[in-house]
Amino acid sequence: MSFDRKGTPLAKKIRLKEDDFKVAFQEVIENPNTNDDYLYKLRKSSPSSDQVIQMGNKMYNYRYKLDYRKYIKEGENFVRITFDAKGLSSNKNTTIVTPIIYKDKKYDIQQNEFHIK
Repeated sequence: MSFDRKGTPLAKKIRLKEDDFKVAFQEVIENPNTNDDYLYKLRKSSPSSDQVIQMGNKMYNYRYKLDYRKYIKEGENFVRITFDAKGLSSNKNTTIVTPIIYKDKKYDIQQNEFHIK
């Protein structure tokens, strides 16, 4: 979003779906030791799967490339990105805002990368 001389926002919206992003991810899946030990036999009686995803060792990286030069006007601009993640029992909304100053044909972007947990 940029502003005209009167301070009125000049906003352009782009709506993206998950399929529009390139996704890379890392997951560590732990399988139990199948030796005849007591802990394995105890877990085996559980109806759930033996595999466990280690939540602290999981990361997803979504990338989308946009030529922002056609959206940025001379002066102070703001990029606002909103993620709507819909789950089974709740929705999680995350908003990121970063300023971009365009002056003398140079772009000054305060933050280029974002990490959401």
